[in-house]
Amino acid sequence: LQRESEMTIDEKLLDKIKKVLALSASSNPHEAAVALEKATAMMAEHNLTMKDIDRSQIGRAEIKSSQSVSKAKDWEVAFFQMVGQAFGCKVLFRAGRSKDPDYWARYIFIGEKVNVQLAEYTAIHLSRVLLKGRSDFYRKLSDHGWKRGNDLTAELDGFCKGWIQTVSSKVHAFANDTNLQVVIDDYIKELTKSRPTTQAHNRGTGAIGGLAGKEAAASVTLNRPMDRDEQKKIGT
Repeated sequence: LQRESEMTIDEKLLDKIKKVLALSASSNPHEAAVALEKATAMMAEHNLTMKDIDRSQIGRAEIKSSQSVSKAKDWEVAFFQMVGQAFGCKVLFRAGRSKDPDYWARYIFIGEKVNVQLAEYTAIHLSRVLLKGRSDFYRKLSDHGWKRGNDLTAELDGFCKGWIQTVSSKVHAFANDTNLQVVIDDYIKELTKSRPTTQAHNRGTGAIGGLAGKEAAASVTLNRPMDRDEQKKIGT
């Protein structure tokens, strides 16, 4: 997976305007008026509006799919939506075109900048772990005589879905998510969970893969990325 970013308005200029705007909330009427006048003049000079200032707090990160081109894989969509939800980000899918040199689709995180950065870090890190686990599971199935086809694909997809389901709670804990909607969604999932049937372990149902995915995800851990100041402290 690869990340792509876009150019934004000068960050230093925006920070300066935000600081001046903050002073306009002063309890001192004279100080507030002077600050507001200064902020307004700075925005006019650089052809900026309050909408631009608000939008400057929005971050965006594009991550290249390793599985999808024009049509998204169900388990890959579930993975990115799970990460996006944990960090309060919206997730968009932009299809690629097979005729283009770089034909892979993109998943786009949009949200508050710091949350987008954490979502991006989490998605890139975990996707590598997931794809490695999927590859290892593929080799195990091949060693047991499974041939390429719909049955094998179903089990590989089942592995990914089981892995995502298991790691979801870890991602939400990592994101310190306290959104009540997440709790409600999890409760609904528990209420609507399907009962196991006698056909649960038949070839090609995805059940074998699902159990293997859950087992593989059990040991997954996440560590918050260090900022530059922290890196300097340990001499990196």
